[in-house]
Amino acid sequence: MEDIDKRPIKILFYTFTPRAFRATLIGHLYEICQKYPTVLLSEKLDDATEKILKDRKWFQNLEKIVPVRQFTGKQGSLFAQNFRAFRQARKTIKIYKPDVVVSGSDYNSLFELYLFRFAKQAGSTTIAIQPSLPLGETKIVQRWIDLTNIYERFPGFIPFPPRNVAVHVRKQFGHFLIYWLMPILAGQKPFIGKSSYVLKAGNSGMRDADFQIVFSKKDFELFRKSGVPEEKLRLLSHPFSRQSTNAVFEKLYELGGWPKKASGRSVSIMLPNEITFGFHDKNWQLISRDKREREWQEIVSIIASALPGWKIYIKPHPDGRNLSILKEKFQAISSDVTVADPRSAAEAYTKISDVVVGLPPPASTTLFTALMQSPQKPVLAIDTLKEVIGDYYKDFNGIDYITDKDKLIQTLKLIKTNKYRKGSSVTQLKNFNDAAEMIGSLHKVKQQK
Repeated sequence: MEDIDKRPIKILFYTFTPRAFRATLIGHLYEICQKYPTVLLSEKLDDATEKILKDRKWFQNLEKIVPVRQFTGKQGSLFAQNFRAFRQARKTIKIYKPDVVVSGSDYNSLFELYLFRFAKQAGSTTIAIQPSLPLGETKIVQRWIDLTNIYERFPGFIPFPPRNVAVHVRKQFGHFLIYWLMPILAGQKPFIGKSSYVLKAGNSGMRDADFQIVFSKKDFELFRKSGVPEEKLRLLSHPFSRQSTNAVFEKLYELGGWPKKASGRSVSIMLPNEITFGFHDKNWQLISRDKREREWQEIVSIIASALPGWKIYIKPHPDGRNLSILKEKFQAISSDVTVADPRSAAEAYTKISDVVVGLPPPASTTLFTALMQSPQKPVLAIDTLKEVIGDYYKDFNGIDYITDKDKLIQTLKLIKTNKYRKGSSVTQLKNFNDAAEMIGSLHKVKQQK
C-alpha cells in the first residue's frame, strides 16, 4: 500500500479571475509549484502571464494547464454555462484526484461551487485564498449595492418603495436561479447555505472550503463577522510582501512590456470610475455621479498644482464608465497628466510611481498591493465625500486616510519637499511563511480530523 506520508501532495489550482490571478494568486501558485506537483485550471490570461506559466524555470512542478472559461469564454446561455461548469468540475476531480484544491473563493461562480463540492466529496482538502480586499462589512456592502441598483436601474419618477421591492425580488430570483435551479437541472442537490454572491450575503469560506485564507487581521475580522467560522480562517500575507515571490513578479512585468520608471518623480492615481452612485456614511444620502466626477477633477487639479513637473498617471478601472469624456477633462488639467489604458495592470503603475493615490471612494485593493510592493512609499486614500464604502483604510497602518482637501494639500507639500514621514508601518500577521508551507500544514490538519 502506498505511503501517503511520502507521496507528494497533488494540487489542483484554479486561477479565478485573470486580474486577481496576475496581481495576487500567481504569487501563491509560484511558491506551491516549487514543491508540489500542480495542475492549473486556467481562465484565458494575458500573453505575458501565459508565457511565464509555460516556463519550467519558473513553474517547475506545474504539470499541466487545463483551460477553464467560467469568466473569460463565450458564455452562451446560463443553462449552457451551468452544464459546462458541472461536467468540467466533476471530470477534473475524477481525472486528477487532487489531494488539495485551491481557488479564490468557494461561492463566486458556478464552476467553483461544483469544483469545491466534488473535491469535498472526493476527500480533498479545499482551500479558498482571498484574491482581493472586501469593500467593507457585508451588511454595508449589501445595502450599498441595493441602493445603487435602485437608483441606476429605474427612472427617477418611479417611487422609491416599488423600486426597492423590484430590486429585492430580482435579487432573490437570481439567488434561486444560481444556487437552487442550476444544480437541480444538473442532477445535483441545491447549494444550500447562508453565503450568496448574488445576494452579497456571507462570504467565501462558508461553503465547501475547509479553510479560508485572508491577507490581514482586519480581513480576518471582516470575514468572521460576515459568518465564516473562525476555525476555518488563516492568515497568509500578500505575495508582494514576500521576498520569495519578487522575482516572478519582476519577470512578469518584463514579459508584459509594462511601463518603466521614467526620469523625474511621478504619482499614480487610481480612478474608481466603475462606481456610479455613492452614499454618505452618516445618513445614506445619495452622491450623484456628476458630483463624484467633479470631485475627481478637483482632486487631480490639487495634485497637479501641488506637484508641478511631476508625471501624473491616472489608471481607470477596467470596468469603468464615461472614460472618453473623463480622459479629456483630466488631460486638460495639465500636460503632465496621462490617462492609462484601463486594461493595463494597475500594479505596474503603482510600482513605478513615487506616490499612489486612491480617488474617492478609495475602496481599492490596489492601494493595499502598492503598500505591499513598497512599504515606505506614500499611499493616500482620499475619502473627501465621506462614503459608506470609503473608510476601509481608516486607521490602516501604512496608508494615509484623508477626508479633507486641506490635509491633502499639506500632505502633498510634505511629499514634494521630502519632509513626509509615514506613520506606523504595516504589520503583516501570518500563520505561514509562504503558500507551500500553508498547503502542507493545512492538508495535515485536514487528514488529522
